[in-house]
Amino acid sequence: MESIHDLKNKLADAATSLGASASDAAKDLRTHAKDTWDSVQEHTQSAVKESATYVRKNPVPTALAALGIGLVVGLLLRRRTPETFTHRYISEPLHYSRGALLDFLNKGRGLVKRSFSTAGEMAENVSDELKDTLKSARKTGRKYGIFTAMLLAFSLAPLPHAQAADAGEKAGGTFGIYIENDLFAGTDRQYTSGVKLAWSSADLANYSDSRYASPFLPLFNLLPYINEKDYQKNLVFSLGQNIYTPDDTESTALVKGDRPYAGWLYLGLGVVWKNADIRNSLVLNLGVVGSWSYAQESQRLVHDLRSLDHPKGWDNQLHNELGVTAVYQREWRWPKHERRVGLDWELIPHAGVALGNVQTYANVGGEFRVGINLPDDFGTAAIGPAATTSTPVDGSQGAVRSRFDVGLYAFARVDGRAVAHNIFLDGNTFGDSPSVDRKWFVADVSVGAAVNYKNTKIAYAFVYRTEEFRGQKEPQVFGTVSMNVAF
Repeated sequence: MESIHDLKNKLADAATSLGASASDAAKDLRTHAKDTWDSVQEHTQSAVKESATYVRKNPVPTALAALGIGLVVGLLLRRRTPETFTHRYISEPLHYSRGALLDFLNKGRGLVKRSFSTAGEMAENVSDELKDTLKSARKTGRKYGIFTAMLLAFSLAPLPHAQAADAGEKAGGTFGIYIENDLFAGTDRQYTSGVKLAWSSADLANYSDSRYASPFLPLFNLLPYINEKDYQKNLVFSLGQNIYTPDDTESTALVKGDRPYAGWLYLGLGVVWKNADIRNSLVLNLGVVGSWSYAQESQRLVHDLRSLDHPKGWDNQLHNELGVTAVYQREWRWPKHERRVGLDWELIPHAGVALGNVQTYANVGGEFRVGINLPDDFGTAAIGPAATTSTPVDGSQGAVRSRFDVGLYAFARVDGRAVAHNIFLDGNTFGDSPSVDRKWFVADVSVGAAVNYKNTKIAYAFVYRTEEFRGQKEPQVFGTVSMNVAF
């Protein structure tokens, strides 16, 4: 009996000990859970507080960034064919922006929730993302070797500001990004995409004041007019890619009578000389047409992001060819504004000429804009051979500015071209290639709006382009978004 009694006692002691251990474990678990939750709350509150502080201090950049994110992401995530003018130009952009912004915020909420679960999980996620990013970068670098090399060459040009300062050169300038796409108008044909990055130097008294100009000084010294002392001067560099497709992108065979598949990848090098009334631009564009332009790969990437079918006729694109186009354009501003304050208007006529195996034409046109606190620049152009950054007029030649940092304006722009040659319609310069019967006269009409805040200007416009070749089914409409930042 004693052994049974002892066994009962031992079992009771074991149960008591097990209960105490379980209680301690539960307490430790509750403590750990509370600490983890407190940490999550602390990080979340800190993030919310910092975000609120940033928004209060920078309301306009935040609003512009939200608008830009909504517009761009919306175009990548949604596509519907508009049916009416109101649908195409008002309802669709607003619908794209609202839906994309809500989707972006919803995904961001999920990301924050997952990221702050535990420190270990967050570190693991970051590590995985870094590995994927590096793997993707290596893959992209191998696939887009030429494009990557050109982008690297462009990016390195304005970077060494410290060395420039040591040499007495003024650092800064203007950086611009331009995006054009017919998806803004709900189509996917003809001139279907254009992307351009541009940088212009700070204002120079002489081109020799910039070390970036040293390789070109012998040429600059030979050119007339560009060295006149009364003008502010800028060096300009750009990198861009244009993509063209026919109306019928389902056929794998050559579509006769329709625009051929083509791409144009280029670097632009040039100079600007200007004063308060006139701006002159002289730009040399050097690049490649054909498969070397990587237009097919770029279009496939965008279509994959938007879950769209790939155009099937890229085997019929123009052959590889080196391209060169020299272009000059002059712009005037009228009337002269000593003060750019309050409600005002401005007319900016322009005329130019381009010569090369890619494009040869003469053009004339103008822009009319009206708004509040107009920027001290020369308008808002679409992507073109002569397009550079906004290159605002600064210093003693600049107008008196408003004490308010925000300005906005609406604008209408027209450009007419007499076209003698267009490789994207006429075909390759040497050898047989697809081509169409080009029209001699083409016009662009664009309407849009722009917002400028301190040193930043963001513009959005729709462009109507008349038929460029005989047999084209209808004129084309595409959208353009640009941002210029002076620093």
